[in-house]
Amino acid sequence: MGATDFEGTLDPEVAERWWEKVEDVMNLVGCTPENQLIPKMYKDKKRMEFLNLMQGDEQTVAEYELRFAALAKYAPEAVATQEDRCYRFEQGLRPEIKRGLAVRIIN
Repeated sequence: MGATDFEGTLDPEVAERWWEKVEDVMNLVGCTPENQLIPKMYKDKKRMEFLNLMQGDEQTVAEYELRFAALAKYAPEAVATQEDRCYRFEQGLRPEIKRGLAVRIIN
């Protein structure tokens, strides 16, 4: 595909040409700029963190919501619809808060 290893040089023009080749290859394979910068291993770790996210004992709902929103982008299939997103959010809430929601929904 034309990608080469960077040999480590102090010449900025050589480094720039190498980077341009890397970008060309990334674009050729359809890699978005965000995917170019975030390693797959990191994204997989964050995806699992989201899928296992639970509200902590000392965490407010607002703090949980912030963490939920920050991690949701790593598992878009899990929050594809508003219904999916709400369900996933509710499942991560502490039990006493979920019970409170159930009472409000019934009333």
